[in-house]
Parts: sequence; C-alpha cells; structure tokens
Amino acid sequence: MLDIDTLNQMTTTKKVTIVPVILCGGSGTRLWPLSRQDYPKQFLKLMGEYSLFQQTLLRLTSLHGYEDIDLKPAIIVANEAHRFLVLDQLHKISYDADIILEPSAKNTAPSLTLAALHAQEKYKDGVLVVLPADHTIDSEAEFCDILIKAFRQVANQNISIATLGVNPTYPETGYGYIQCASNELNGDFKRVSNFFEKPDRLLAQQYFEQDDYYWNSGIFIIESTTWLQAIAKFANEISVTVQKAWNHKTLDNPFIRPSPTDFNTVPSDSIDYAVIEHCIGGGYKLGMFELTTAWSDLGTWQSVSDYQRAQQPNADGNVFVGDVVHYASQRCYVNGSTRLVTLLGVEDLMVVDTDDAILIAHKSHSQEVKSIVKQLEDAK
Repeated sequence: MLDIDTLNQMTTTKKVTIVPVILCGGSGTRLWPLSRQDYPKQFLKLMGEYSLFQQTLLRLTSLHGYEDIDLKPAIIVANEAHRFLVLDQLHKISYDADIILEPSAKNTAPSLTLAALHAQEKYKDGVLVVLPADHTIDSEAEFCDILIKAFRQVANQNISIATLGVNPTYPETGYGYIQCASNELNGDFKRVSNFFEKPDRLLAQQYFEQDDYYWNSGIFIIESTTWLQAIAKFANEISVTVQKAWNHKTLDNPFIRPSPTDFNTVPSDSIDYAVIEHCIGGGYKLGMFELTTAWSDLGTWQSVSDYQRAQQPNADGNVFVGDVVHYASQRCYVNGSTRLVTLLGVEDLMVVDTDDAILIAHKSHSQEVKSIVKQLEDAK
C-alpha cells in the first residue's frame, strides 16, 4: 500500500476539473442585529475590506498555480431574494459565476444537489469543492495546499469524499465534530470513523480532551457523480424532487432558476444529516484533512470576538469596532457604527449597535441570539 506522502505527490493522467460550489443561503440569525434577513452575514464585511462571500471566492485564486488543476468558475447557490446582492458583490471583485437561485430555503442538501446537477451537465466528471460562504480562514496558501491534497485523493479514487477538520482549541458546543480512526492518525490524511452533531457542554469537553475529535468545518470535496449517487441512495425523496425542479428550470443569464412549484415540494435537510453520516459503513470511503490555519464559521458574536482577539491580542481582552471608550472593562466585544459606545466596569459583554436596534448580551448567551430573532419574527 502506498504511503500518504507518495499519494500526495501523485497526479492524475489528465487535469483534475475543480468546480467550487459556494453555498450562501444561510440567514445568520445569531449575528443579529447586523445580520438581517435581507442582508445576511455572508454579505457583511466582518473581517477586512471584503465580505465573507467575496473572501470565499478570492481565497481560491491560488489554485490556478497548480499544473494538474483546471479550476472552473464557481457555482453559487443563493436565495432568490439575494440575487442583486450576489451580482453586486461579484461585480466588485470582477468574478463571473453561474448563479442558481432557490425560490425557498431547503437547507444544504438540496442546494448541493442543484449544483451537482449543473456541474454534471456542464463539466461531466468535475470534483466539487463545497464551501459555506460565511467562514473566515487565515492563510489562503495553506488552505489551498490542503485542498490540493484532498482533490488528488478524490480524483485518484483513494477516497470517495474528503472533508476538512479543525483541531479544537476549546470545547465548542456550536460545531459538529468528526471522529477519526485512532489507529490511522498519521500525516494530514485521516480516515473518518464517525460524525457527531453539536454536543452539550459535557460532551464537548469529552471530545476536546481526546486526540481523535475535530471540528467539522462543513467543507467537502466530492465528485458530482458521487454526490448524485449518494443522495439518491440515502435521501431519494430529495434526489427525485430536486431533479424534477431542475428539469423544469428557467435560464436568465447569469441566473438559473429551478421550478418554484417543484422545488417547494423538496424536503429540507443538511448535507451531513441527509448523506454524509450515512456514508460511513454505507460503501463510501471518507477521509479528513486537518486544516491547521486559523478558521472560524463566525456563527456567533462570541466567535467573531474570539477570532478578532486572536488576530489582535491585547491585555484586557476587549475587541472594539467603531467609536468606543471604556474604563475598567474586560473581555468585551463592541461593534458600533452609528454613535459613541461607552463601557464602565463591565466584563464579558457583547454590544452591537445599528441604526434601528441595539444588542446587549452576556457572551455566555451568544448562541441564544437567534431566540431574540424568533421573538421578533413572531411579533412581525
């Protein structure tokens, strides 16, 4: 059997066709009040001069430098309501893409199925790199190096599906976890033995204390044919209904619209629940590559604060965006753009100030911001 270093040096006899699939249908409710239904977090500039969506596309540009990689334009799957946001942000970075517009939110498994059908029609045997549009990753070069290793393993059919895992730095309850086979933990490549959904605090602590558990980044590398076969096997109702909506699609360059009537009948489910978790023991070989550069899904104000603090550490642990004055305050996060915000003698607070709403919360409740959004929605 070839060792992993030899496998990573192997290239296919022809170029590997790589098709980025950017899933940007998320609502980002835990980043309210900055993230809104009409302007969700993936389109916000939380880190630097580009939005998270734009950063997701731009960090793939290094892949053009590999001789055995044929990088195609991205397939973007977005909500119909965000079509002009997507176009505007693509225009600002001079990026052309195919845009599939979903008439309603059905979670990530139907979204990926739409993208795989399009990739199959356009490129036949392309390898999909499936990326959430709202993550931040510190090193573009390191990220692309890991992707290349994963592409080659999938293209050479050493594994059916690759995913990227992150070594936990604390017992996070907001992420899913990947468990790797303990007797195969060598180099970058690890065999996946199980997936686990978001744990409670006690279980998260247990995962954190073991060497074979990793955060699930939600990034997958899989051939379009493999995904379509797997979704048909493990979630056939999604496969059949999405195919029907795709067969009745309309084209309005650059937009591709599956039939709203048919798509509204599609069951809602995630990539993990619908397919990936069933692949273990289901005839598919899953491999994980460790992403060693700094990564965050920026899912809560706590994670935004933690990531920014790691980039710019200071003695009191505060992270301030906007006009902020404080005295005797520690480990606070403030994001303000409309007025002066002052803190006096407080700890572990999150303050997010916008034109029409202010969030003040303890950091320990960052996961529950979505409950406030739910109350606002219920009250219309």
